[in-house]
This record gives sequence, C-alpha cells and structure tokens, in this order.
Amino acid sequence: GIIGLSTGLFSSCHGLIGVTLPKGLKKIGMEAFGGCSNLTEISLPEELEEIGPVAFSNCIRLARITLPEGLKKLGLGAFGHCKALREITVPEGVAQLEHELFNECAALERVRLPSHLTQLPEHLLLRCEALADLQADGVPLSGLPDSRCKRAAAVNFARRTVEGETFPEDRRAEFIKYIRSQKKKLAPLATNHPELRQFMAAEHIEIPE
Repeated sequence: GIIGLSTGLFSSCHGLIGVTLPKGLKKIGMEAFGGCSNLTEISLPEELEEIGPVAFSNCIRLARITLPEGLKKLGLGAFGHCKALREITVPEGVAQLEHELFNECAALERVRLPSHLTQLPEHLLLRCEALADLQADGVPLSGLPDSRCKRAAAVNFARRTVEGETFPEDRRAEFIKYIRSQKKKLAPLATNHPELRQFMAAEHIEIPE
C-alpha cells in the first residue's frame, strides 16, 4: 500500500472536494493539498504520523479535520490560511509545534494543544481573530504568545471549571489573577460565553458594562 504522499501531489487541485486517505498512510508530504480551494472534507487514517509543511495551506473551505491520535509531527504552516477551519485538536503525541501552524485561520475558535507542551511558537496562531477557547495546559499563562491567546485560555479555564474540572491551585490562582486584571477586555467574551460570566460571578469579579 501507499505509505507517503509526495510533495505537492494534489497542490491546487480546485476540483477536489472530499478525500479519504488510505489505511497504512504514514506521511503527507509538503504542500500535498496546498491551495485545494474547494476541499471541504478529508479523512485521515489512524496510522498517519507526519503532516508536512504547508500540507493543507490555503484550503480555504476546509471547516473541520480530525487529526489521528498517532500523529507525531506537524510541519511549518501546515494549516495556514485555512479560513473556514473552526476547531482543531492536536494529539498528545505531537512533540513540538512549528511556527505559523494556524496562521490566519480567520474562523478558528477552539484549539486544544498537547498538555506536555511548556512553550508555544510566537506565531502559532497569528491573526486568528476568532480565537475564543484555547487549551494549552502545560504553558504558563504568561508564556502564551499574545493577549488574544491569553483571553482564549481564560475562557477555556472558566468553561472547564464550571463543568466541574479541577486545576492545580497555582494554575487556578494564575487564571483568577489574570481574569480580575483583564475583566474589562474579557467583558465582550463573557457576553458570548456564559461559562466565563458564570465563573466571574462565582468569584465575585464584576463584569464591566
């Protein structure tokens, strides 16, 4: 069977709408699906271990993709400019994240990253204007790349706390201190995310009108 897709194999195939990749495939090469502007669905096999640089870059209609648990490596800018992508979970097996992985994913709201990561590349989520819920449990709040990421991490923390999850005391204290200090900037998010509003009320943090 096929174990790898070569560089640029389906690059700019505008007629490609849905793809199911074969079982046993281990690697998707650089820019393999880059610029497939009408690709809306792709099914990845469980055996996949590596997605190359800019492999799905500019797949502007790709709204969702499930990365297999066995994935180990994601290349530079692999999902850059995927303007319709709304959420993504990066599996725990991915050892590190490259720059611009989700660069300019304008619709990306929810991102879940491996809990073992202690730092993130500066431009991981560059110009992801819709980002509202970021899970990066191993990264200190101060180590997140920018203020949008910090606010999205605060929403994630509040939502999971309200849902009954418990956090280490130092992590909890870090978030409460941040939410208190940023309550004005968090107010618009509290409107759209009732869990954040509920958490702030429970902690007696007044939400500015």
